Amino acid sequence: MFVEPKIEAIASLTALVRQTKAGLDAMSAIAPNSQAHVVLGDIDQLLTIAFEVALLAANDEAPTEAQRETLSTLPAWMDALEASLDASTVHAVIVHVDHLHAEALEETTAPVSSAYVVYRDPGDGRLLLTVGAHVPHAEKTLSLAPEP
Repeated sequence: MFVEPKIEAIASLTALVRQTKAGLDAMSAIAPNSQAHVVLGDIDQLLTIAFEVALLAANDEAPTEAQRETLSTLPAWMDALEASLDASTVHAVIVHVDHLHAEALEETTAPVSSAYVVYRDPGDGRLLLTVGAHVPHAEKTLSLAPEP
C-alpha cells in the first residue's frame, strides 16, 4: 500500500472529520448509540494513519512495521466502512442558494469505488500501480423560480 504524501490534503480531511464530529456532538445531533460515532471514529483513525505515513514519506522515511501492517488492511477497512454507510444510497446536498437569480447548486455523490492509477515514481523512475478511493461527484443548477 502506497500513501502519496499529500500532507495538506490529508490534514484538511482529518480536520473536517474532527470538526464535523465535534459539531454534531455539541448539537447532540447523533443518538448516543448511533453507528455514526463508530464510522466517524474509523474515518478519523484511517486519516490519522494516512497522515502519519505521508509525513514519513515526505521526509524520505519508511513507515514502521506496525504502520505497514495497518496499511495492508486499508482496502478491507475501506470496504467495510463503505458497506456500513449504505453504499447504494446517492446523497444530494444543496450547497449554495443564489436568491438574486433564484437558483441553487446541488451536489450529488455516488458510492465510493476504487481508483487505479499508474504513475512514475519520482525517486527511481519505476512505474507504480496505486489504488485509492474515488467518489463520483456531479453538480447541477436548479431553478428556484415558481412554476408559471
